[in-house]
Amino acid sequence: PVKWRGVPVMSFALWVPDAFQGASMVGSMHERWLTDAIVHTDWGPIDILIADFSAGSGDEYLTVRNTAGPQFQGLVVVSLPHLSTTLQRVYNTASYGRVGILGVLENMAGPVFGEGKTRAFCEKHGLRFFGSIPLDQRIRERHERHEVDLPDDNAAPGRAAADPIMR
Repeated sequence: PVKWRGVPVMSFALWVPDAFQGASMVGSMHERWLTDAIVHTDWGPIDILIADFSAGSGDEYLTVRNTAGPQFQGLVVVSLPHLSTTLQRVYNTASYGRVGILGVLENMAGPVFGEGKTRAFCEKHGLRFFGSIPLDQRIRERHERHEVDLPDDNAAPGRAAADPIMR
C-alpha cells in the first residue's frame, strides 16, 4: 500500500493508470479484488481497517467480515444526513448478516444536506451516534484542484468536529 500521513492505504484507484479513466467491477469480480486487497496487501501490524463502500451496498462488508474472521469487530457507518433510507438499508443488511454496527457518523451536515436525521435514526435503533461533521466547501475546492489531502487548516469546520470523534 501507499502511505498517507503514516497510514497504509490501498485503493482500486491506485491500480487505474489514469485518474479520469472509469473502471467498474461487479459481483464476484469486486468480491475477489476486495478479498485479495485484504489478504495479500502487506499492511504490517494494524489495529483498524477502514473500508469505504458505496451507499446501500451490503456484499462488501459481508466480504470483509468473512475474510477478516474473528478479528472483525463491526462497522462504523458514515451517512449523509438526508440519506436515512440508505442508512436503513445498511442497518437492515448488517442485521440480516449479523454484522455489528459499532456506531454511526453523520458527514456533510449543515444547510445543504440538513442535519439531525442520523442522530434520530441512531436513537430509534439503539445505535451509538459518534457525531456530525459539517460540510466544508474547502474540501470540495481542493478536490477540484486534484488535491486529495484533507485541509491542514485547524480552523476548518470539519477538522474541529472530526478531531474529538476520531479520538
